[in-house]
Amino acid sequence: MNNYTINKKTFPLRLYLAVVILLDFHLFYIVKFPSFIERYFGSSNRLWLLGFVGFAFYIIYKGSKFLSTYLGNAFYANYIPLAGMAVVVLIIYTQIVYSAQSLNDTLRLCGQYLWYSQVFIYLYLFRSDGGPRRVLGMINKIAIVWYLILIAQYFVFQSSGSLIFDLKSSFTSEILVRDQGIRLSLKSIGNFMIVNNYYYWYTSYGNNIKQKVWSLLSFLLGVFCLVFVQQTRGYMLVIAISLIIITLFANDTTTKKMRAGIILIVVAVYIGTSGVLNDFFGSFDLGAQYGGSTLARVNATEYYWKAFLANPVFGGVGLAAEQYYFSLVHGPTALCYVDDVGFLGSLATTGMFSMFFFLVPAFRIFNVARKVMRYDRKLGIYIYTIFAYLMFSCGSLIIINQQRFVLFPLLISIVEFLNVEVANDNQTQEIV
Repeated sequence: MNNYTINKKTFPLRLYLAVVILLDFHLFYIVKFPSFIERYFGSSNRLWLLGFVGFAFYIIYKGSKFLSTYLGNAFYANYIPLAGMAVVVLIIYTQIVYSAQSLNDTLRLCGQYLWYSQVFIYLYLFRSDGGPRRVLGMINKIAIVWYLILIAQYFVFQSSGSLIFDLKSSFTSEILVRDQGIRLSLKSIGNFMIVNNYYYWYTSYGNNIKQKVWSLLSFLLGVFCLVFVQQTRGYMLVIAISLIIITLFANDTTTKKMRAGIILIVVAVYIGTSGVLNDFFGSFDLGAQYGGSTLARVNATEYYWKAFLANPVFGGVGLAAEQYYFSLVHGPTALCYVDDVGFLGSLATTGMFSMFFFLVPAFRIFNVARKVMRYDRKLGIYIYTIFAYLMFSCGSLIIINQQRFVLFPLLISIVEFLNVEVANDNQTQEIV
């Protein structure tokens, strides 16, 4: 069922998701937000405000009943309300222990955990659309617009050193420049869509030539931004591993396996002879150009591990606001940042709650991959790739971080949708 007419019942959910995703891209920084929008829907407040809106939709649309019926089990029908209750516990604990900060400060620091309600919203739309194609198509178009803006900004900066749109008032030169080039984030969705587009192109799902060309072009635009604009070593590694998994294992014919071998040999020879690998791993050396960044992560690892051990349940750092508890949040060196150490940083801030927020859904994805693999190899590998993406990124780019959480409900929803479809009729479903 691919009905692209406006459905009055699903329109509020589509509008909500569009707002969530476009705000994550800051409306591409084309214009400066009016002050009232920045106040309520800027990076600091939109997490918990939109999170509450998502839970309101969950209640209005009877999310638990829908999930238990549609999925054929009560896993997320139970998990989402439990996540909401866990957030309430964290808020109460934080307000008692860190009394100097306001309730708004606490909500701002844990608002992303309210976004699990989006799993229901995505699945509701997937069922209405007959699959994730329509929603993922919209998301991919948004990512491509961002790729093109980043590429334009890259060449403008290389030629004149200037910034376009509202980027000049949104960033500082310290985080913009690396190796005399512009440095901007692809955002969590922009990074994952590189993997998603490669999967579609490489596995030839649907045998639609136009779609394959579109996916290849999208993939190449994303890779350019990854290497020359974002320049984040961690994401390069995570995405490279994901692409290798797809190339090696998403094959069911001898010809495709031979093609995979040739591709990997060519890439390996290039990396081995060009010095790319030496430059990449050399960048982690403490005496290298970015050694200060590596040293800061080493110190942060030690500090946040001790903080977790000091309070394993709620985390030794907790959801403390840095403007009131700076030394606690950033350690004795004042250079420790929870974002730099991934899952360990989450353990230091929310303790064992982090295991519930991250590991439970992650290993649910792993179990679904095992099940789907028995019926459809390509889809099984796709889900295993999602699991690998989550695991390999949790070292410093953990998906439950506020800057990246918008992607997590989407990945969970895709996996659960494929699980339902395979369980119902074992038929292959297109991903994008």
